[in-house]
Amino acid sequence: FVVADLGVAAGANAVSVARLVISEFMGRRPGEAISYAFEDLPLNDWTVLAQTVSAAELPCFTSFVPRSFYEPLFPPASLSLSLSFITLHWLSEAPRLSADAVLAMERHTAADVAAEWRDQAHVDLVSFLRLRATELKDGGEGVYLMVGGGAALPVHEW
Repeated sequence: FVVADLGVAAGANAVSVARLVISEFMGRRPGEAISYAFEDLPLNDWTVLAQTVSAAELPCFTSFVPRSFYEPLFPPASLSLSLSFITLHWLSEAPRLSADAVLAMERHTAADVAAEWRDQAHVDLVSFLRLRATELKDGGEGVYLMVGGGAALPVHEW
């Protein structure tokens, strides 16, 4: 059973989730090995993450993946469970950085700038989902949590 948690940062929240996932898995399939991968960008503080995961003493094989989740991370059909919580708002690149585009969805943001950010978010989400679909085994599951807004609820008012 192979699990990947994507966008784990320093790992405190990821370790809490890992404990729950591992406990549930071991209750259903005792004695079967579990491999748990923690992914984040290469610029992450990997020392803190490694210390956090080590201190948790998780009863599984652990690994670290220092890559962007907007690129392939695992071989095709290799993951049983793929997770990402509150990280998909990070784009692969900023479409336009300027004084009026620090937060692209502010009320005063020009419509063309907001559209560029919205378009990039769409491209990135589609890419992310296609990559994860390739990596999941038949019967594997992806659990991804995002925040968002719409016309009735501007993004800055979550």
